[in-house]
Amino acid sequence: MFKALMSIVVYSISVLFKKDMFTSKGMANMVSISLGVGVTAHGETKFDAWDVTLQLLMVVAVELTHLVLIQILLKSKGISLNPITLFYYIAPCCLVLLSIPSFIMEYASLRDSSSFYIDIVTFGSNSTRAFPLNLDVFLQVRKTYALTMNVVGVVKDRLLIPF
Repeated sequence: MFKALMSIVVYSISVLFKKDMFTSKGMANMVSISLGVGVTAHGETKFDAWDVTLQLLMVVAVELTHLVLIQILLKSKGISLNPITLFYYIAPCCLVLLSIPSFIMEYASLRDSSSFYIDIVTFGSNSTRAFPLNLDVFLQVRKTYALTMNVVGVVKDRLLIPF
């Protein structure tokens, strides 16, 4: 349910960085989404404030770095990055930022297990799927807005549930 909050974060950050105009209609939509998420979280039987705080921090961090900053880099005047060039700069940053917590959290269990190996087939197939997916996200953010991309992602998730 917290994925629905991402549109609120994207809209707020886009307004903050002057990449989107503030409208009362847009804010009313965002408030209605947040009320729906709040009702869902309130009805949770195993509600944990610490988990909710971590999820909210994740939403802000992911959406700020992923969609809004990509939109700034692709659409700002004076910066002429195309999606492939942007990928060239973002991929090493993602590798470092994901490797550090992975190493901290999983090194001990990987060291203790005797079956630690790198599966080249799985790694390669995931990589060949992730590259066009990220390239598509960069192209869509360049042609539309980060908020549009986020709302489409929420609709996609809603359609995946019945299937």
